[in-house]
Amino acid sequence: LFVYDKPVETLCVKGIKTPVKRVTVLHSQEELKFTYTGSLPWSGIPGTLWIWAGDIQTHPFATVLKVELEGEITYNLGHGEVVTNND
Repeated sequence: LFVYDKPVETLCVKGIKTPVKRVTVLHSQEELKFTYTGSLPWSGIPGTLWIWAGDIQTHPFATVLKVELEGEITYNLGHGEVVTNND
């Protein structure tokens, strides 16, 4: 993930279905905290990934965040899944 300005507080990443294992700043190896909000697991829509990056030391040209996933990346293309059971 490329960041070209100093983050104020958090960075928002939408659409990644694969769970995130770890987020680190590539040039400093600093590990960043993250959380999810707004997930709809029953519809296949992933939550929004929020990376807490307000206090990181940025690189002069571009800060690169390494987002490690728990498996191969899957992502949402902007639509929900078909509801097959609505009990």
